[in-house]
Amino acid sequence: MTLTQLKNLFTDFFKRHKQVNHCFYGDLADYVAIPDKLYYSVNIQYNNSNVSGKYINHNYTITISDLMNLNYPETEHSAISNCMEIAKDFIAYLTYNDDISSVNPSIQPFRESTGDICAGVVLGINVQLFISLNECAIPTND
Repeated sequence: MTLTQLKNLFTDFFKRHKQVNHCFYGDLADYVAIPDKLYYSVNIQYNNSNVSGKYINHNYTITISDLMNLNYPETEHSAISNCMEIAKDFIAYLTYNDDISSVNPSIQPFRESTGDICAGVVLGINVQLFISLNECAIPTND
């Protein structure tokens, strides 16, 4: 599975999720600058990759957010809880994908004001893929 295939897998999931109204793949700064986002909103940012033996690990930061109202403090907890459920749906989706060897997530709640006042979760995710030796698919000159 290539990075492009992972990007498509991730964005397709969030675009089909019934709670998610906006999905952006790219740098968090570019995402924050988008006006008039519809919430629940998701930003997927590719960070880096590393190889360990026969596996390649791709690291992503996925921000799932909802608007909150400072006049009603309970909206922060509600936004975090609902965003956590979306994150858990995504983790389950990846865990049961046969092309992915393992998924190692970490989840942190957040609240911030970057234009919109929102709360949610930041999902740090490491997706491990097996690097198969397929001589028919490796471009070499013999």
